[in-house]
Amino acid sequence: MHHRVIRLTETGGKWEARNVDIGISAVGSTRSGALEELDDVVDAATGDSGHEPSDGEPRAVEINPDENRRRRERNR
Repeated sequence: MHHRVIRLTETGGKWEARNVDIGISAVGSTRSGALEELDDVVDAATGDSGHEPSDGEPRAVEINPDENRRRRERNR
């Protein structure tokens, strides 16, 4: 059985949900909102959601994937 430890804290009308096991937090205006945000952040951080972008997706927001690949190679 898998379990995870989530800590909820309210401060000044904002809720923080923290996955204690992996040390990631998210904030929301409600408890449920903070938990939903935490799910999204954990999924993104652990690779459980999303996809590798196609070359067309970054170009749609004026990012050149070829240039990014060259920069990444230079910085290794």
